[in-house]
Amino acid sequence: QVWQHAKTVDAALSRLQKKLGKFPDVNGPLSLRDGQNQEVDSTQTCSSIKAGFTLSVGRAAFPLLFNPPTIWSLHLPSFPCVGLPLMPVVCADFHKEVECCWFRGSSALTADGGSCEEGSVPRILVCRGARYTPTEEDEGCLLQLE
Repeated sequence: QVWQHAKTVDAALSRLQKKLGKFPDVNGPLSLRDGQNQEVDSTQTCSSIKAGFTLSVGRAAFPLLFNPPTIWSLHLPSFPCVGLPLMPVVCADFHKEVECCWFRGSSALTADGGSCEEGSVPRILVCRGARYTPTEEDEGCLLQLE
């Protein structure tokens, strides 16, 4: 947001320096560097800032991201069936194609019928891609998507 409201790189860095002043553990000079790690002329307009630029705060460097992909929701059918391909319904901004990792976990219930604790179910990567077709090995198992 800082870059959108300022006209020059110098004005944007000044605004950012003021905002960072609220955080005493963040200190050091601010600079903007291009893809060749050269400091950007502070009189350039903010519209000249491109992907590949980095913001340096002291010795730390942070890549500038423009419209990073944001996933708002991810849904799968409630009852997957062996042999029928699954594709998630994805609600996201600024993405071309969603990369998915499909995992198979053991049963979600313990021997006494209670549910397992989060993270206690071992899982196996079964597929990478936007689509997965459950197999007989998946029956009775958890199917997780990341």
